Amino acid sequence: VDLFTLLRAHTFADYAVTARRLEAEGVVIRFLAPEALIELKSQSMRDKDKLDVAALRAILEGATDPDIADLARLTPPPSAAPEN
Repeated sequence: VDLFTLLRAHTFADYAVTARRLEAEGVVIRFLAPEALIELKSQSMRDKDKLDVAALRAILEGATDPDIADLARLTPPPSAAPEN
């Protein structure tokens, strides 16, 4: 889990239109779409972020590694209208 308030001059609000939404036990959890994570983490020099970018790209391209979660199945589509 990565939490941020400001990253590379961006806030969560900058990604609100494409943010994903998940409801678990009545709690709404908003999170960045995989493409937004790739955009932000691609600019990082940290090895951890480079690994994250490679894994996210592989998942989005349909990699079938049993050790990698099915991102398409686990990530709900963007909501029609972002909730505040």
